[in-house]
Amino acid sequence: MARVAIIFSGTGDVVESTVSAVRAGALAAGADTRVRRLPGHDTAPLDETLEALVWADGVVLGTVISDGVVAESARRLIGEAARLRTRLRLEGKVVAGLTVGGEGGPSSLAEVYEGLFSWGCLLVVNGGSEATAGMPTRDSAERLGRRVAEVATTLRAPRRSPLRRAG
Repeated sequence: MARVAIIFSGTGDVVESTVSAVRAGALAAGADTRVRRLPGHDTAPLDETLEALVWADGVVLGTVISDGVVAESARRLIGEAARLRTRLRLEGKVVAGLTVGGEGGPSSLAEVYEGLFSWGCLLVVNGGSEATAGMPTRDSAERLGRRVAEVATTLRAPRRSPLRRAG
């Protein structure tokens, strides 16, 4: 069973329902999940969030967008995790980004993925965009959670030994 950490910034009904949908998708794929909200202020410790990154096989990082800008808490996590990527064992983990709200759309999500590249992880995207004005649909959020869990499960599966010819 894969372990998926859902890490997000922001509050409100839209954020909560999006996180709930991502979690439902991961659970539907048989994953164990942990949900972590990023601290709202820049000086708060990230210990629980960093621990969730170590624990997880897959990660969905969600951030609110305000005036076309990615939340500072998400930027801080991306940077801190990049600096600690070896200790956090990020290389080879399955990671997806998700943005909620505000203006910015694809350019804001591109900023999130650009930061995630520095983790050395395997990036998973949700095919097609069903978001309206920066708001992912429940189905697309659920599909993203399921997709991250399924890819992480596949990568966790024991490797079979190569076939050998008889004789």
